Amino acid sequence: MSSSASSRIPRLLGNYEIQSALGKGGMAEVFRARVRSGPREGWIVALKRLLPALTQDPASLALFASEARLTKSLDHPNIVQVLDVGSVADQHFIVMDLVDGRDLGHILRRCKLRGIHLPLDFAIYLCRVLLEALAYAHSRTGPAGEPLGIVHCDVSPSNLFISRLGDIKL
Repeated sequence: MSSSASSRIPRLLGNYEIQSALGKGGMAEVFRARVRSGPREGWIVALKRLLPALTQDPASLALFASEARLTKSLDHPNIVQVLDVGSVADQHFIVMDLVDGRDLGHILRRCKLRGIHLPLDFAIYLCRVLLEALAYAHSRTGPAGEPLGIVHCDVSPSNLFISRLGDIKL
Protein backbone atom coordinates (compact mmCIF):
# COMPACT_ATOMS: atom_id res chain seq x y z
CA MET A 1 0.00 0.00 0.00
CA SER A 2 1.25 3.46 -0.79
CA SER A 3 1.81 5.95 1.99
CA SER A 4 -1.11 8.05 0.72
CA ALA A 5 -3.41 5.02 0.89
CA SER A 6 -2.15 4.00 4.31
CA SER A 7 -2.66 7.53 5.67
CA ARG A 8 -6.41 7.04 5.17
CA ILE A 9 -6.46 3.93 7.32
CA PRO A 10 -8.34 4.69 10.53
CA ARG A 11 -6.59 3.90 13.80
CA LEU A 12 -9.89 2.95 15.43
CA LEU A 13 -13.04 1.62 13.84
CA GLY A 14 -15.76 1.04 16.41
CA ASN A 15 -14.55 -1.54 18.92
CA TYR A 16 -11.51 -2.37 16.80
CA GLU A 17 -7.98 -0.99 16.75
CA ILE A 18 -6.47 -1.28 13.28
CA GLN A 19 -2.94 -2.69 13.43
CA SER A 20 -1.92 -3.17 9.80
CA ALA A 21 -3.18 -3.66 6.26
CA LEU A 22 -3.45 -7.27 5.05
CA GLY A 23 -4.78 -6.85 1.54
CA LYS A 24 -7.04 -5.00 -0.85
CA GLY A 25 -9.47 -6.13 -3.51
CA GLY A 26 -11.81 -4.41 -5.93
CA MET A 27 -14.49 -3.78 -3.32
CA ALA A 28 -12.87 -3.95 0.10
CA GLU A 29 -9.65 -3.84 2.06
CA VAL A 30 -8.72 -6.16 4.92
CA PHE A 31 -6.88 -5.17 8.07
CA ARG A 32 -5.40 -6.93 11.05
CA ALA A 33 -7.19 -5.49 14.07
CA ARG A 34 -7.44 -5.96 17.84
CA VAL A 35 -10.76 -6.15 19.68
CA ARG A 36 -10.74 -3.34 22.28
CA SER A 37 -13.44 -4.54 24.70
CA GLY A 38 -16.15 -7.11 25.31
CA PRO A 39 -16.03 -10.91 25.48
CA ARG A 40 -13.37 -11.07 22.75
CA GLU A 41 -11.20 -8.29 24.20
CA GLY A 42 -7.60 -8.68 23.03
CA TRP A 43 -8.43 -11.02 20.15
CA ILE A 44 -6.66 -10.36 16.88
CA VAL A 45 -9.14 -10.43 14.00
CA ALA A 46 -9.44 -9.67 10.30
CA LEU A 47 -11.52 -6.58 9.60
CA LYS A 48 -12.85 -6.22 6.05
CA ARG A 49 -13.89 -2.65 5.22
CA LEU A 50 -15.83 -1.51 2.17
CA LEU A 51 -13.57 0.78 0.17
CA PRO A 52 -14.31 4.42 1.08
CA ALA A 53 -14.82 5.28 -2.61
CA LEU A 54 -17.77 2.82 -2.72
CA THR A 55 -19.66 3.98 0.38
CA GLN A 56 -21.90 6.29 -1.67
CA ASP A 57 -22.68 3.66 -4.32
CA PRO A 58 -26.03 2.00 -3.51
CA ALA A 59 -25.19 -1.17 -5.48
CA SER A 60 -21.86 -1.64 -3.65
CA LEU A 61 -23.49 -0.98 -0.29
CA ALA A 62 -26.22 -3.52 -1.02
CA LEU A 63 -23.70 -6.13 -2.19
CA PHE A 64 -21.50 -5.63 0.91
CA ALA A 65 -24.54 -5.75 3.24
CA SER A 66 -25.74 -8.94 1.55
CA GLU A 67 -22.28 -10.52 1.90
CA ALA A 68 -22.20 -9.58 5.59
CA ARG A 69 -25.67 -10.99 6.28
CA LEU A 70 -25.12 -14.24 4.40
CA THR A 71 -21.60 -14.99 5.62
CA LYS A 72 -22.61 -14.34 9.23
CA SER A 73 -25.12 -17.20 8.90
CA LEU A 74 -22.45 -19.73 7.87
CA ASP A 75 -20.98 -22.14 10.41
CA HIS A 76 -18.55 -24.61 8.83
CA PRO A 77 -15.07 -25.71 9.97
CA ASN A 78 -13.56 -24.69 6.62
CA ILE A 79 -15.22 -21.28 6.26
CA VAL A 80 -13.80 -18.27 8.10
CA GLN A 81 -16.24 -17.35 10.85
CA VAL A 82 -17.82 -13.90 10.81
CA LEU A 83 -17.77 -12.45 14.33
CA ASP A 84 -19.32 -9.04 13.83
CA VAL A 85 -20.78 -6.73 11.23
CA GLY A 86 -20.96 -2.99 11.66
CA SER A 87 -20.88 0.54 10.37
CA VAL A 88 -19.24 3.57 11.96
CA ALA A 89 -19.23 7.04 10.42
CA ASP A 90 -20.11 5.70 6.95
CA GLN A 91 -17.43 3.00 7.15
CA HIS A 92 -18.96 -0.45 6.68
CA PHE A 93 -17.09 -3.51 7.91
CA ILE A 94 -17.17 -7.25 8.53
CA VAL A 95 -15.05 -8.74 11.34
CA MET A 96 -13.80 -12.31 10.92
CA ASP A 97 -11.50 -14.78 12.59
CA LEU A 98 -7.94 -14.13 11.50
CA VAL A 99 -6.30 -17.22 10.02
CA ASP A 100 -2.71 -17.37 11.30
CA GLY A 101 -1.00 -18.61 8.18
CA ARG A 102 -0.79 -17.97 4.45
CA ASP A 103 -3.16 -17.90 1.54
CA LEU A 104 -2.77 -20.48 -1.20
CA GLY A 105 -1.68 -17.81 -3.68
CA HIS A 106 1.32 -16.99 -1.50
CA ILE A 107 2.18 -20.68 -1.13
CA LEU A 108 1.96 -21.26 -4.88
CA ARG A 109 4.21 -18.26 -5.59
CA ARG A 110 6.79 -19.63 -3.11
CA CYS A 111 6.63 -23.05 -4.77
CA LYS A 112 7.21 -21.44 -8.18
CA LEU A 113 10.20 -19.44 -6.88
CA ARG A 114 11.71 -22.63 -5.51
CA GLY A 115 10.97 -24.58 -8.68
CA ILE A 116 8.77 -27.14 -6.93
CA HIS A 117 5.18 -28.26 -7.34
CA LEU A 118 2.55 -28.37 -4.65
CA PRO A 119 2.45 -32.04 -3.58
CA LEU A 120 -0.36 -33.77 -5.49
CA ASP A 121 -1.95 -35.36 -2.42
CA PHE A 122 -2.06 -31.95 -0.69
CA ALA A 123 -3.52 -30.29 -3.80
CA ILE A 124 -6.26 -32.94 -3.96
CA TYR A 125 -6.97 -32.52 -0.26
CA LEU A 126 -7.23 -28.72 -0.69
CA CYS A 127 -9.70 -29.23 -3.55
CA ARG A 128 -11.79 -31.60 -1.46
CA VAL A 129 -11.93 -29.21 1.50
CA LEU A 130 -12.74 -26.26 -0.78
CA LEU A 131 -15.54 -28.18 -2.50
CA GLU A 132 -17.01 -29.27 0.85
CA ALA A 133 -17.03 -25.66 2.08
CA LEU A 134 -18.62 -24.42 -1.15
CA ALA A 135 -21.22 -27.21 -1.13
CA TYR A 136 -22.15 -26.28 2.45
CA ALA A 137 -22.50 -22.57 1.59
CA HIS A 138 -24.46 -23.24 -1.60
CA SER A 139 -26.89 -25.59 0.17
CA ARG A 140 -27.90 -23.16 2.95
CA THR A 141 -31.59 -22.39 3.25
CA GLY A 142 -33.57 -19.72 5.06
CA PRO A 143 -36.12 -20.16 7.86
CA ALA A 144 -38.88 -21.21 5.44
CA GLY A 145 -36.58 -23.65 3.66
CA GLU A 146 -35.98 -21.35 0.70
CA PRO A 147 -32.46 -21.44 -0.79
CA LEU A 148 -30.36 -18.48 0.30
CA GLY A 149 -28.68 -18.39 -3.10
CA ILE A 150 -25.16 -18.12 -1.75
CA VAL A 151 -22.61 -18.22 -4.55
CA HIS A 152 -18.96 -17.45 -3.79
CA CYS A 153 -17.96 -15.04 -6.55
CA ASP A 154 -14.22 -14.99 -5.84
CA VAL A 155 -12.94 -18.55 -5.47
CA SER A 156 -9.23 -17.96 -5.95
CA PRO A 157 -5.93 -18.99 -4.34
CA SER A 158 -5.81 -15.68 -2.47
CA ASN A 159 -9.10 -16.55 -0.73
CA LEU A 160 -8.12 -20.01 0.52
CA PHE A 161 -6.10 -19.85 3.74
CA ILE A 162 -3.90 -22.49 5.32
CA SER A 163 -3.11 -21.89 8.97
CA ARG A 164 0.19 -22.71 10.63
CA LEU A 165 -1.65 -25.56 12.38
CA GLY A 166 -2.96 -26.99 9.10
CA ASP A 167 -6.53 -25.64 9.18
CA ILE A 168 -7.90 -24.75 5.76
CA LYS A 169 -10.40 -21.89 5.52
CA LEU A 170 -12.28 -20.32 2.66
